[in-house]
Amino acid sequence: MKKKKEYDFHLKNKAITGLGLRLAVAGYVCFMAYQIVSNALAGDTSMSVATAVTFAVIFSVAALGFAVYSVMAYQAALSRAEIKPEEELPLPSDDDSEDGEEDTAPTQAHAIPAGAEDDGIPPDETEYD
Repeated sequence: MKKKKEYDFHLKNKAITGLGLRLAVAGYVCFMAYQIVSNALAGDTSMSVATAVTFAVIFSVAALGFAVYSVMAYQAALSRAEIKPEEELPLPSDDDSEDGEEDTAPTQAHAIPAGAEDDGIPPDETEYD
């Protein structure tokens, strides 16, 4: 049985909202193409019918391209919103060193100079050169 995919609530809602708004814009551009042709055929504009049809085709192609882009952007956003199970990482063992000895000495970058207070703020490197 396939396990149902889980999604981050906010990212999924953002993807759905983006898809809805983009598709609304694509629909409006299609509507404008329709209005251009219908007004030209009714004689309500000074634009010739050939010019109106040309613009309507351009608007329709643009709307179709934007709709395809919208769906692809939605799929990408949805895949980013998917919650993937964490991969199991191997736990560090107690014997990580090669010679079997524990390395307890602080490194140079973390060493606190004698007489300095440990206030949690890293020291300025130029101060101790």
